[in-house]
Amino acid sequence: MAVLLVASVTRPERDFRLSPSHFVERNGLLLIVALGESIVAVGLATAGLPVDATLAVAAVLALFLAASVWWTYFGRDDRRAEHEFGRATPAERGRMALLGFGYAHFVMIFGIVLIAAGLEVGIAYPTGPPETVGIWNLAAGLAVYLVGDAAYRRVLRIGPSRRHLLTAGLALLTVPLGLRFGTLAQMAACVLLLQPLGLGGRERSGWPG
Repeated sequence: MAVLLVASVTRPERDFRLSPSHFVERNGLLLIVALGESIVAVGLATAGLPVDATLAVAAVLALFLAASVWWTYFGRDDRRAEHEFGRATPAERGRMALLGFGYAHFVMIFGIVLIAAGLEVGIAYPTGPPETVGIWNLAAGLAVYLVGDAAYRRVLRIGPSRRHLLTAGLALLTVPLGLRFGTLAQMAACVLLLQPLGLGGRERSGWPG
């Protein structure tokens, strides 16, 4: 962390030459790995539990939640980021790499880790009694991820981030729902909250490709 903070102050990233397509692809793969681990967490959470309709619905919703998070980033934002990254000057590109693909991606990955932790704990109690830490981890993880995504979009100049920040706030409001009705209801609410962002990422509206 100290090395990264010093780099932010001294700005040695100006000396680096980055390939836009390769750099964007490699950093996108980090998010794919993190999302894959969240799916593994779902499998771990269901181990040893009796298989019934409620557990099946909870597992499907958990996978749908991971897919919805995937769409917020890979719907079109990765291609927009590559376009803007390629247009930037070398100095701007280094700054984008440090702030957008460095700090902002760290925040997004941390959010996905919290989501996975929430699913692993909460899926065992899909309709209650709720495990409080799982409810909070799921809501906070989604909020943290969306804040990181908003910062990433702002740094890369790939579109407005207000909807992401608004959705992050709404994600925290799913906590009372989860505490009252269990993780199943909270997961369904989180999936619904993410749909406008995923659909927005697939809009063409003036962007190439």
